[in-house]
Amino acid sequence: MPIRFKKTKVAVNHGFTFEANKFYTLVAKKLYKKCDKVVCVSKRLSKEFQEFSGIEPEVIPLPLKLKNFKVKKDREDVIAI
Repeated sequence: MPIRFKKTKVAVNHGFTFEANKFYTLVAKKLYKKCDKVVCVSKRLSKEFQEFSGIEPEVIPLPLKLKNFKVKKDREDVIAI
C-alpha cells in the first residue's frame, strides 16, 4: 500500500470495500494514519474515504472519460483501471 521514497509514505486509494470485517477496518485505518499523504482518485471516493478514516486525502483524478471509451461488442462491459 504505501510507497516509500526518502522515508515519505504515500498511499493511493483506488477504492475500498465497506463490507470488510472489523480486523481489516482496524488495520487499514492504522496503516493509513501512518502515511504522510493519502491520495484518492475521485472526489466521491475522497469523501467516502474521509468518512471512513477521518483523514482528509488529496484528490488526483484519473484522466479517463468513459464516454470516449468504446467497448467491442464481443467483449464484456468491464473496464479495469
